[in-house]
Amino acid sequence: MDFCQAARRVTVSARVIPIRFLIIVLCLWGDVSVAPAAKRTRESDTYRGPGVYGKLDSAILLGVAAGGGFAAGGSLPVVPAASVESTFLFLGTAALTVGYDFGAREIASGVRFTRHSLRFAIDLRPLFLPMTFQDLYTGVEFLDLLLYSLSFEIGGAFERGSLSSSSQSVAENGGGFFVGTGFDVPLTSRGGRGFTLRVAFRVRYPSNAPLERAQAVGLWSGTELRHVEVLFLVRHDFAIGGCFPLC
Repeated sequence: MDFCQAARRVTVSARVIPIRFLIIVLCLWGDVSVAPAAKRTRESDTYRGPGVYGKLDSAILLGVAAGGGFAAGGSLPVVPAASVESTFLFLGTAALTVGYDFGAREIASGVRFTRHSLRFAIDLRPLFLPMTFQDLYTGVEFLDLLLYSLSFEIGGAFERGSLSSSSQSVAENGGGFFVGTGFDVPLTSRGGRGFTLRVAFRVRYPSNAPLERAQAVGLWSGTELRHVEVLFLVRHDFAIGGCFPLC
């Protein structure tokens, strides 16, 4: 019997769960099977069984996304936003995200606000491994993939904000940070690959330097750029590195 398959059949208890978790993680990175031929039988492989949906076929998934949404709050009215991002997701659990956001609109008569933002974030998806290892999945692929994608993120951004009118303009560079959450709605996604709709909610704390500069020259009287951001991104995921040795 495959050692990794045997690990999944161990009775779940408070003492066994950490050991079982460690064994399975080791199995993902090294060949600890005592029956190499068994792991080549893809349909019988534990890691392609119920509740996994092929998400462990590759160590890393590269996601490329584009979409838009809006930002609201602080001293500004609702500002439309466009966004693109790339995500490197490891074992369906931890991700590094790099994205670019752009927003612009007229915020007062003759005054236009523009924002460019390059952001970096760490994204954690805590449900996938526990639900899989402890057999807590529902068996409904759409619902399970939706639950597995629930994430929490924290990150920072390099931003350039500007306010301009017909007679003058001010622009400032600054840093900021944000926290957020989100989830993926499977569209054509199967086995963790394909198209999904990413719905993201963030609270952003950008630099107030552009507003302070605008106040100094009498261009704008706002005092705060903190805002809530909602984005809808269509993303496609690609497997990197092929199967694990288990496949």
